[in-house]
Formats: sequence, structure tokens, C-alpha cells
Amino acid sequence: MCNGWYIVSYILSLYNAVLFPFAGKFRQNGRCGYILKPLIMREDPRPGVPAFNPHDPTTFETRVDPLKIKIRIMSARHLHRAGRGVVSPFVELEIMGVPIDQNKIKTDTVQDNGLVPVWDQAFEFNVSFPELACLSIVVFDEDSFGEPVPIGQCVLPIGPNGASSIRPGWRSVPLNNTYGAPLELSSVLLHVDMKYLTPNEDAATLRQYKEHQDLSTAVLRAEKEREELVESQLLKTKHGETLSEAQLERLVVLNQTVSELESKLMKK
Repeated sequence: MCNGWYIVSYILSLYNAVLFPFAGKFRQNGRCGYILKPLIMREDPRPGVPAFNPHDPTTFETRVDPLKIKIRIMSARHLHRAGRGVVSPFVELEIMGVPIDQNKIKTDTVQDNGLVPVWDQAFEFNVSFPELACLSIVVFDEDSFGEPVPIGQCVLPIGPNGASSIRPGWRSVPLNNTYGAPLELSSVLLHVDMKYLTPNEDAATLRQYKEHQDLSTAVLRAEKEREELVESQLLKTKHGETLSEAQLERLVVLNQTVSELESKLMKK
């Protein structure tokens, strides 16, 4: 093998939820060829400009136009589940992207109506790096005797300002099953309202967005510290030890902090 760049094929023997975002992302180029990385991931290093780090919003937040997107889930049609006559569906929306953008929310459950369930619920998301983000739409059947079961899904790439892959307005989104095959007649009706925030936006809008992102960053940092303490506690437990009193107190504080910050985020 010689030095240089190669394109290596990747054989997938099983289609599952792990591959949903990959299939969705490559809608962007018609599922052929390749997709260029965002410019800030391809450009040469420059003095005074930090290298892109998906875990550090300060390395990209001033170099891309963030997005405020509002999704109104109105209804669906022809939802069914193999082996069960009537379903009780709900819709789960998720933003997939850099850590600060990752967010998941769901509608209420419509009992015993898979033909034309109606939700009419709206949700708003802040997306700091739209070019790396996808919108996941998954419909579940809420089984009262077990875990919710996914019955239909679709992942849509979002895209940067000026080249968005999602169009605003009313859209009927066809659903695929969990193996990636189209579900005949099954779709979700939703309304998309999106606004890219450029440096020319009014100060109040930009300030509101910045406050939301600061809260999201604070939540991520607190959750990361909490996870480290919990992992340390589990490791010590295996050896018959426990965290120090100061660490246990810190864990309690972090739990309260995460809860308070998440509550503020919901109000935003």
C-alpha cells in the first residue's frame, strides 16, 4: 500500500438505530459520493484561531451561523405495528450533532389511534452548528406492558445558512421502518419554522440565544463532572471503598445544579 488518501468501502450487515443518522446525513448529497466536512474543519490552522473542538463551543460559535428551529408536530397517518392491531403512538424529536446541540423531547401519547393521531404540539431547539446537525423523528408505540417500541423513523440533515436541507413550512415526512425500508402510506405532518442568527440580528435575539447556550454549556460541564464522580464511586465500591465526604457533598451539589440548570433551560 502506498502513502496517500484512500476511500475505503464499509460493509454493513445489519441496519439498526445506530445507522439512522448516517442514512439521514447522506440525504444531503442524494446518497451518492461524499459530503465535505464543514469549512472550519478543513481550513489550515491560523494564528489566534483555535482548532475546531466539538466539545468546546468557543472554538466554533463565532464562525458559524446558529439556528433557532421550531417544529410543530400536527399529526400522522397509517401507523401500524406488526403483530398488533391498534397502536398508541407518540413522536420523539431529537437534534443530533455536537454535544451542546444534542437534545431530545417527545409529544404526548395518543391512545389507541394509529390511523390519524393528532398531537398539535410545538417544540423549539437552538442549534449552534447546523451543518453537523440532523433532526431525528421517531414514532413509538407505547405498550402498557413493556418498553415503547419504535414503529417508524426518519432522520433529516439540517445544513448551514444558505444551504439548508430542510425547507420551512408544512411538510409531510414519509417514515421508514427500523430496517430502513419505506413504510407504505405512513407519514408525519409537521410545520417547520427556522431562523439562522447572523451577526446582523437584533441584540435581544442574540442575547437570548447566548444565554441559552451558556446554560447548555454549564449543564454539559456539570453532567461531565457528575459522571466522573459516579464512575469513581462505582470503581471504589468494587474494592470495598467509598468516596470521601467532600466528594459525596460535591455529588449532591452537582445533582442539584444539573436539576436547576435544566429547569432554567426548559423555561428558556
